[in-house]
Amino acid sequence: MYWKFRVAGADGSLYGQVVDHWQLTIADIGPSGLDKGKASKYLFTPPNYKGAIPNGYLHVASPSYRIAFAFRSVRAPGKSVEDAYAYAKRLKMYRLSEASNPPTQKFIDPSNQRYATLPFFNDKYFNDVQAIFSVENANPTDKVMMGMLASLGIEHGKKNLILMKKQEKQ
Repeated sequence: MYWKFRVAGADGSLYGQVVDHWQLTIADIGPSGLDKGKASKYLFTPPNYKGAIPNGYLHVASPSYRIAFAFRSVRAPGKSVEDAYAYAKRLKMYRLSEASNPPTQKFIDPSNQRYATLPFFNDKYFNDVQAIFSVENANPTDKVMMGMLASLGIEHGKKNLILMKKQEKQ
Protein backbone atom coordinates (compact mmCIF):
# COMPACT_ATOMS: atom_id res chain seq x y z
CA MET A 1 0.00 0.00 0.00
CA TYR A 2 1.36 3.37 -1.01
CA TRP A 3 0.51 6.65 0.73
CA LYS A 4 1.64 10.08 -0.35
CA PHE A 5 1.60 12.90 2.19
CA ARG A 6 2.03 16.61 1.55
CA VAL A 7 4.51 18.73 3.47
CA ALA A 8 3.30 20.10 6.79
CA GLY A 9 3.42 23.87 6.90
CA ALA A 10 1.45 27.02 6.26
CA ASP A 11 -1.48 25.10 4.71
CA GLY A 12 -1.83 22.58 7.55
CA SER A 13 -0.58 19.17 8.59
CA LEU A 14 -1.72 15.62 9.13
CA TYR A 15 -1.03 13.77 12.35
CA GLY A 16 -1.78 10.14 12.87
CA GLN A 17 -0.62 6.62 13.22
CA VAL A 18 -0.73 3.29 11.44
CA VAL A 19 -1.23 0.16 13.54
CA ASP A 20 -1.01 -3.58 12.98
CA HIS A 21 -3.71 -6.15 13.79
CA TRP A 22 -2.79 -6.01 17.51
CA GLN A 23 -3.20 -2.21 17.34
CA LEU A 24 0.52 -1.70 17.93
CA THR A 25 1.94 1.35 16.19
CA ILE A 26 4.08 0.58 13.15
CA ALA A 27 4.38 4.19 11.90
CA ASP A 28 3.65 7.69 13.10
CA ILE A 29 2.55 10.23 10.52
CA GLY A 30 3.09 13.99 10.46
CA PRO A 31 5.66 16.32 12.01
CA SER A 32 6.45 13.73 14.71
CA GLY A 33 6.52 10.86 12.21
CA LEU A 34 9.15 9.14 10.10
CA ASP A 35 9.40 12.02 7.63
CA LYS A 36 9.13 14.79 10.26
CA GLY A 37 6.28 16.39 8.28
CA LYS A 38 8.19 16.66 5.01
CA ALA A 39 6.35 15.62 1.87
CA SER A 40 6.91 11.87 1.67
CA LYS A 41 5.84 8.68 0.03
CA TYR A 42 5.27 5.79 2.43
CA LEU A 43 5.22 2.20 1.22
CA PHE A 44 3.63 -0.33 3.58
CA THR A 45 4.45 -3.94 2.75
CA PRO A 46 3.05 -7.20 4.16
CA PRO A 47 5.02 -9.77 6.16
CA ASN A 48 7.82 -11.48 4.24
CA TYR A 49 7.61 -9.04 1.33
CA LYS A 50 10.44 -9.81 -1.10
CA GLY A 51 9.79 -7.22 -3.81
CA ALA A 52 11.94 -4.22 -4.59
CA ILE A 53 11.39 -0.95 -2.75
CA PRO A 54 11.49 1.93 -5.24
CA ASN A 55 13.83 4.84 -4.52
CA GLY A 56 12.26 7.75 -2.68
CA TYR A 57 9.90 5.71 -0.52
CA LEU A 58 9.85 5.42 3.26
CA HIS A 59 9.46 1.67 3.66
CA VAL A 60 7.38 0.38 6.57
CA ALA A 61 7.41 -3.42 6.82
CA SER A 62 4.17 -4.39 8.50
CA PRO A 63 4.23 -7.39 10.82
CA SER A 64 0.62 -8.12 9.79
CA TYR A 65 -1.49 -8.31 6.65
CA ARG A 66 -4.09 -5.96 8.06
CA ILE A 67 -3.29 -2.43 9.07
CA ALA A 68 -5.50 0.35 10.34
CA PHE A 69 -4.88 4.05 10.33
CA ALA A 70 -6.28 7.25 11.74
CA PHE A 71 -5.26 10.73 10.72
CA ARG A 72 -6.26 14.14 11.92
CA SER A 73 -5.93 17.20 9.76
CA VAL A 74 -4.66 20.01 11.95
CA ARG A 75 -5.44 23.46 10.67
CA ALA A 76 -2.62 25.92 10.45
CA PRO A 77 -2.80 29.27 12.29
CA GLY A 78 -5.28 31.56 10.57
CA LYS A 79 -6.85 28.72 8.58
CA SER A 80 -10.45 27.48 8.80
CA VAL A 81 -11.92 24.05 9.38
CA GLU A 82 -12.72 23.98 5.66
CA ASP A 83 -9.03 24.63 4.90
CA ALA A 84 -8.06 21.71 7.15
CA TYR A 85 -10.54 19.47 5.34
CA ALA A 86 -9.19 20.57 1.96
CA TYR A 87 -5.64 19.88 3.18
CA ALA A 88 -6.64 16.37 4.29
CA LYS A 89 -8.01 15.68 0.81
CA ARG A 90 -4.46 15.99 -0.54
CA LEU A 91 -3.65 12.57 0.95
CA LYS A 92 -3.22 9.98 -1.78
CA MET A 93 -3.49 6.27 -1.11
CA TYR A 94 -3.34 3.39 -3.57
CA ARG A 95 -1.50 0.21 -4.46
CA LEU A 96 2.08 0.56 -5.65
CA SER A 97 1.08 -1.14 -8.90
CA GLU A 98 -1.25 1.85 -9.55
CA ALA A 99 1.45 4.51 -8.99
CA SER A 100 1.92 5.23 -12.70
CA ASN A 101 -1.83 5.81 -13.15
CA PRO A 102 -3.35 6.52 -9.71
CA PRO A 103 -7.10 6.09 -9.33
CA THR A 104 -9.24 9.05 -8.33
CA GLN A 105 -9.10 9.34 -4.57
CA LYS A 106 -12.46 8.95 -2.82
CA PHE A 107 -13.12 10.84 0.39
CA ILE A 108 -16.06 10.33 2.70
CA ASP A 109 -17.00 13.06 5.15
CA PRO A 110 -18.05 11.14 8.27
CA SER A 111 -19.07 14.19 10.31
CA ASN A 112 -22.79 13.33 10.08
CA GLN A 113 -22.43 9.55 10.13
CA ARG A 114 -22.15 7.06 12.93
CA TYR A 115 -18.99 5.02 12.91
CA ALA A 116 -18.85 1.98 15.15
CA THR A 117 -15.56 1.98 17.05
CA LEU A 118 -16.40 -0.56 19.74
CA PRO A 119 -16.57 -4.32 19.20
CA PHE A 120 -19.94 -6.00 18.80
CA PHE A 121 -20.93 -8.17 21.73
CA ASN A 122 -22.76 -10.89 19.83
CA ASP A 123 -21.84 -13.54 17.24
CA LYS A 124 -20.39 -10.83 14.97
CA TYR A 125 -17.57 -10.35 17.48
CA PHE A 126 -16.37 -13.93 17.01
CA ASN A 127 -16.72 -13.69 13.23
CA ASP A 128 -14.57 -10.54 13.29
CA VAL A 129 -11.93 -12.20 15.48
CA GLN A 130 -11.95 -15.25 13.20
CA ALA A 131 -11.52 -13.07 10.11
CA ILE A 132 -8.40 -11.52 11.61
CA PHE A 133 -6.68 -14.44 13.30
CA SER A 134 -7.31 -17.03 10.61
CA VAL A 135 -4.88 -15.09 8.37
CA GLU A 136 -2.56 -13.23 10.72
CA ASN A 137 0.63 -14.73 12.11
CA ALA A 138 1.10 -14.94 15.86
CA ASN A 139 4.15 -13.52 17.55
CA PRO A 140 5.84 -15.59 20.27
CA THR A 141 4.31 -13.22 22.83
CA ASP A 142 0.82 -14.00 21.43
CA LYS A 143 0.86 -17.74 22.07
CA VAL A 144 -1.24 -17.62 25.25
CA MET A 145 -3.94 -15.56 23.53
CA MET A 146 -3.85 -17.83 20.48
CA GLY A 147 -4.32 -20.84 22.77
CA MET A 148 -7.39 -19.24 24.32
CA LEU A 149 -8.79 -18.46 20.87
CA ALA A 150 -8.12 -22.07 19.76
CA SER A 151 -10.36 -23.26 22.60
CA LEU A 152 -13.14 -21.29 20.85
CA GLY A 153 -12.32 -22.87 17.49
CA ILE A 154 -10.46 -19.81 16.21
CA GLU A 155 -7.13 -20.90 14.76
CA HIS A 156 -4.67 -19.64 12.17
CA GLY A 157 -5.48 -20.95 8.71
CA LYS A 158 -8.65 -22.78 9.76
CA LYS A 159 -12.37 -22.16 9.49
CA ASN A 160 -14.20 -21.85 12.78
CA LEU A 161 -16.32 -25.00 12.96
CA ILE A 162 -18.27 -23.78 16.00
CA LEU A 163 -19.46 -20.66 14.17
CA MET A 164 -20.15 -22.64 10.99
CA LYS A 165 -22.37 -25.11 12.86
CA LYS A 166 -24.24 -22.30 14.58
CA GLN A 167 -24.85 -20.55 11.23
CA GLU A 168 -26.12 -23.81 9.71
CA LYS A 169 -28.77 -24.07 12.44
CA GLN A 170 -30.09 -20.58 11.73
